[in-house]
Amino acid sequence: MSGCCRQIEGILWDTCSGSDERLHRYYAYWEAKIYRALTNLIVNNLRRFIAILSGERPLCRMFAMVAYPEVVLSPSPIEVTSLTL
Repeated sequence: MSGCCRQIEGILWDTCSGSDERLHRYYAYWEAKIYRALTNLIVNNLRRFIAILSGERPLCRMFAMVAYPEVVLSPSPIEVTSLTL
């Protein structure tokens, strides 16, 4: 975004400092607008994530089989990790 602001500043006043006093309100407006948009995205995604985690439906199913002296998990922890990343 700063690149766009600098281009606009360059077109209007032939400078590209990104801190021209004549554009201070313009920069503050867009900074606040982008900040609010990113904050809303993060909050909404966290709400969805919490809803998924606290839901009634399980996220995955694992089976454990005791084969003395080991416990065998299916799918393996490595498979679960690779599916979630």
